[in-house]
Amino acid sequence: MSDIRPAGAPLKFAGIKYELLFTVNVIDEVQDAFDIHIDDLITLLGDSKSRDFRRNVAKILTYLINEAILIKSDETGEEPKLLTEEYVRRHLSNVNMSECFAAICSAYSLSFLRIAKEEDDIGEEDEDPNATSG
Repeated sequence: MSDIRPAGAPLKFAGIKYELLFTVNVIDEVQDAFDIHIDDLITLLGDSKSRDFRRNVAKILTYLINEAILIKSDETGEEPKLLTEEYVRRHLSNVNMSECFAAICSAYSLSFLRIAKEEDDIGEEDEDPNATSG
């Protein structure tokens, strides 16, 4: 049986370590905010010379970090201290932009790899352990 907790991409941002997770909540927020299907996320972020690139990265990063904060709050019972998009933009610079972009892409990829692995695990659990190959 696999651990059903989502696994994310690590990112140290503004001196704090986060695990970025593309949960259903984040996927819904991204799709609603940008009026895109989640499969178009990389296309949306693909043009780093676009005027909106930094703003888009900041918005998505805010969703991902806040989801990590909320998940941790669920586990610990502590009051979540969510980040504002303004705070994220303030700490986002040309120096850490590529690292943040890479973490977003990694979290996106991990979310779909995790789904595929869980589907494989379910298929293995459904196999008859008494069956013989031959």
